[in-house]
Amino acid sequence: MYGGAAGGGKTDALIALALRWADHPKHRCLMLRRTRPQLQEVIDRTMQLYPDIVPGAAWREAESRWKFPSGAIIQMGYAEHEQDILNFKTFEYNLICFDELTSFTEKQYLFMFLRNRTKSADLPPIIRSGTNPGDIGHEWVFRRFIDKRNPYQIYNDTVQIDKKDFVIARQYIPSHVWDNPSMPNREEYIAGIMQMAPEDVAAYLHGEWSRLAGAMFQPLVIAETAQLQSSKQFMLIRCIDFGISDPTCVLWLVHYPTTGVTDVVSELYLKDPSLDDVATNIKIREKQMGLGDPVYSVGSPEMFNRQATSGQSIATMLSTLGVYLEKGNIDRMAGWSRLRTLQQRGSLRAWPEDGNWGCVNLKRTLGMLQRNTGLGKDPNDLRPRQEDHAADALRYGIMVIFERPETILRPEPLADNPNKDIVFDKMMTEIRKGSKKLFIPELGTWDF
Repeated sequence: MYGGAAGGGKTDALIALALRWADHPKHRCLMLRRTRPQLQEVIDRTMQLYPDIVPGAAWREAESRWKFPSGAIIQMGYAEHEQDILNFKTFEYNLICFDELTSFTEKQYLFMFLRNRTKSADLPPIIRSGTNPGDIGHEWVFRRFIDKRNPYQIYNDTVQIDKKDFVIARQYIPSHVWDNPSMPNREEYIAGIMQMAPEDVAAYLHGEWSRLAGAMFQPLVIAETAQLQSSKQFMLIRCIDFGISDPTCVLWLVHYPTTGVTDVVSELYLKDPSLDDVATNIKIREKQMGLGDPVYSVGSPEMFNRQATSGQSIATMLSTLGVYLEKGNIDRMAGWSRLRTLQQRGSLRAWPEDGNWGCVNLKRTLGMLQRNTGLGKDPNDLRPRQEDHAADALRYGIMVIFERPETILRPEPLADNPNKDIVFDKMMTEIRKGSKKLFIPELGTWDF
């Protein structure tokens, strides 16, 4: 990946790379942008260059591709929606170029490895990308190419197939405007960037990925230890953002009323889970934590919509499995504002990873989430198509804290009531005695 600062000639580098095998009859290249208007910028640039560089090169508008005298093809494509990337599932490309990689999701990027193959041994399968920091894919691009890696160094991932080792090489090459001496009026362009906010100057002039322009939230502050401030006065909140095709995130928050501090103490991040998986994992985790039952349990509003197949909501079906929920507040802007308020006060922390404690995915994604900037957009909300599942779960929990201050004291355990009806308890005891194998929903375990 070639990326970082603006003005480094990333698009031109990809356009030129696509011509490297233009004289090979089996060369197939795909040039990708996220939307059709963005792709038009690339097409316009190729129209200025390709006919002069390769005489006889022909642009075919109906097919959105360049056809060269050798038979080589450079296809121009876009994938505005996540599933649009499937439009390329029947094609083969020895070269795939992502222009502005951070505008794509990781799922879209990885899918194209399936299409990166060749019909000729002298055409190596290659994927190349160019991008600036920011946008919805900032976090995964940073993690894949930059985090804990040295620029220019080639990192080899070895894959064994049929007892043979194959190497997949990965490299990050920084981009700066100073790498593009042919840019007209370069000094004026640099002077214009320097009028921007400091984080924008860091990102777009110096190519810094850690000072993210347009970020909605600060990175999470990490508590020194995974330990309660008080053994009695705290409120435990369970908050769930349920995903069908996206991950389901469950967070547990501990709120201390005397200090106003909220700790994110534990997390489940489940991909493609069944409802049984969700309920069982929640019960097991809460038993392992040993903090008692949550005072409040809230879920995403969509969990309360009736499903067409069953006529029941996700929340109702979870309640039959012993996980009870209240409907989370739907006001996104209020939730984000209160999350930011806690961060500004220094009152939101995360426990460090230690066994069942910690929230690795919330820490990974929160500080990378981008505002919904642009003409006609609301900068108080997040840009769509980001990995915001953990942030959404956190938002539901924080709204409980702000809206229900009268319930924030953790109740003392109630003394046994001598008049309590114990018929059910006796019945369960007798059933367990007479059964060799019994699933206990409350514990999520089998009793033998």
